[in-house]
Amino acid sequence: MPEPFPPEFRRDVIAVARKGEASISQVARDFGISESCLQRWLKIADRDDGLATGWINLVAALAFIAFGFWTLRGDNLTEEEKEKASRAVKSVVIAVGTAFFLAELGDKTMLATITLATDYGWFGTWVGSTLGMVAADALAIVVGRALGKRLPENVIRIGAAVLFFIFGVVLIVEAIAQLT
Repeated sequence: MPEPFPPEFRRDVIAVARKGEASISQVARDFGISESCLQRWLKIADRDDGLATGWINLVAALAFIAFGFWTLRGDNLTEEEKEKASRAVKSVVIAVGTAFFLAELGDKTMLATITLATDYGWFGTWVGSTLGMVAADALAIVVGRALGKRLPENVIRIGAAVLFFIFGVVLIVEAIAQLT
């Protein structure tokens, strides 16, 4: 039976792999270990570090699927509710904030942000990740408004529900892979 690698070696290999500067297979080759060995070390390290991304992905997947059904069902508002909704900016901010928070939990960008924060400090990482998210969201808003002007509401509703279902299924597959 081969000798186990020293804990310091494992820690260093995991740190390099988590930086994301090279692929997992490249890091494994550089350190003379198999890719499956490195993947196993990363899974154990994630579990030991409390990064239960598999469970987080599963919860997020269920939320996306629920959002898909909610989107398909739609909402019928009375005139009074429509008037109230037009004034309820606070509830929109909370709904969008909650959706983004759930979507980002366990996401690869979250793990990348954690890695960057360990190397570059919290403030610069926070500002950079915030600016990146704002730019991506601005693009989504522009595309959403353009589609809203050109497509019927029913097509948008069904398309949004399908996207929620697709993202939910992808997250379930990722969760199963991480939990097994």
